Formats: sequence, structure tokens, C-alpha cells
Amino acid sequence: MLKGHQLLLVKVFIANYCTSLIEQNCVTKTKISVEKYISDIVSKANDKYKLVPDDKTKELINDISIFYHCLTDQKITEIDQNSYWEWKETLKK
Repeated sequence: MLKGHQLLLVKVFIANYCTSLIEQNCVTKTKISVEKYISDIVSKANDKYKLVPDDKTKELINDISIFYHCLTDQKITEIDQNSYWEWKETLKK
């Protein structure tokens, strides 16, 4: 079972996948249609791959929806790459 940080990364990946599909399919960006689309994507994935038990599907959909909105509501569109790597190196000390 994936837990902790790995689980968060999986949720972000699925939310990012939903973002790509929504953009590719020109889903109307109303809250209802986006939420329905995310629900359909996650439900189908869970039906096929059993990511979580069936009684937890709604909770997974909710979590993915939260991550979707976090990804699509970003204000910063770029970060300096060199500064990022410099900062990351300080974390190893």
C-alpha cells in the first residue's frame, strides 16, 4: 500500500492527468462539469485498477479534486532553476 509522501505524489499525478484530459477535451470549466469529469476519470480508474476499496472511491475523488484545484489555481508560473537546485542542495546538509 502506498502511504505518506508516496500517496501524495500519486494523488498529484492523477490530478495532473485529469488536468491534461480536461484541457485536451475542452471540458467547460464550470465547477460542476470539472467535478463530474474528475469523478468519472477516478471512478473508471478505480473500477479497473482497484486503487482503493469501493467504499473509499468518493473520498479518493474528493482528494483528487482538491489536488486538481491546487494545480490549476497556481499563481507562480516559473521558478529559477539554478536557485531551486542551490536551495535543494542546502537541504542535504
